Amino acid sequence: MRHWIVSALIIAAVMAAAGLMRLYQFGTEAHAGAQSPALLVIAPGSSMRQVSAQLRAADVITSARMFEMLARIKGSARSIKYGTYEFSAALSPLDILDRLQRGLVRLSPFTVPEGRTLFETARIIAATGLAGEDDLLEKMTDPDVISGLGLKADSLEGYLFPDTYLFGQETTAGMILHAMTERYRQVFAEEMQTAGNPAGLSEHEIITLASLVEAETGRADERPLIAGVFLNRLAKGMRLECDPTVVYGQLLLDPGFNERLSRRHLRQPTPHNTYLNHGLPPGPICSPGRLAIRAVLQPEKTDFLFFVSRNDGSHEFSRTLQEHDRAVETFQRARSDTGAQQRPK
Repeated sequence: MRHWIVSALIIAAVMAAAGLMRLYQFGTEAHAGAQSPALLVIAPGSSMRQVSAQLRAADVITSARMFEMLARIKGSARSIKYGTYEFSAALSPLDILDRLQRGLVRLSPFTVPEGRTLFETARIIAATGLAGEDDLLEKMTDPDVISGLGLKADSLEGYLFPDTYLFGQETTAGMILHAMTERYRQVFAEEMQTAGNPAGLSEHEIITLASLVEAETGRADERPLIAGVFLNRLAKGMRLECDPTVVYGQLLLDPGFNERLSRRHLRQPTPHNTYLNHGLPPGPICSPGRLAIRAVLQPEKTDFLFFVSRNDGSHEFSRTLQEHDRAVETFQRARSDTGAQQRPK
């Protein structure tokens, strides 16, 4: 009898060792699986058995039962993170478990360049599939969303900081807008801490003026000078006569507006038309970057009051209207029939 017990124990030990060896081989050997990348969406509350079945169905692993057993032996069954995972290369089950535990979900990047409007920003984000364009635009102008983000504005224009962002597929429009406004807060606080606010403008005024500077030039070296010109004109009670504000006013009337500015547009009343209205427009006209914000907080001290494009990305600056008119004649003669940029800036 004792002989049979010993034999049974030996057989059981051999079988257990063989099973462990098989499980070890399963856990460490990568499975090539399907040739195309496999996407796995793990919903909140999914059991380890469900996850294992999904992985097997996607041909990421060779055995759902052994994967579940491996996860339980490792104590990983209750620590996986939900989300969308992409498996584009052969991985061992142990590597897959590690990714699930660490939450290495599939991320979709997008970049919002400086100077983009809400309409352009919504299109950029929507192109990733993370959120719908209409849903984004609705939230960008929703008073409850805006106040929930701690902002006092009519829209999120100017407060969605231009940068590169990475989000998982489970991200909502609200989460994206929260991250972008938090990035804005970080940059604005850093610039305020460095430069202070010598002009005594409110935060909303700073961002509004920075958006005008951003829209007027892509040259970093010109931004402080253009900010100085605008501040000089504001101090003297002169209209800013900034072409991009006219364009933005037209965009609010027609988001598809892409016409060249004419005298008709310059004379059309909108809250943003700084050819007709004194002072700053009611809010930002685009998303200013760090350098545009810095230019408003640290403007160049100048006695220039006017500037006009040289048609090469740079501008000609003038102190008097006579100088400016001569510059307009020199650099903008070809555009005289449109009326755009013929007025003092």
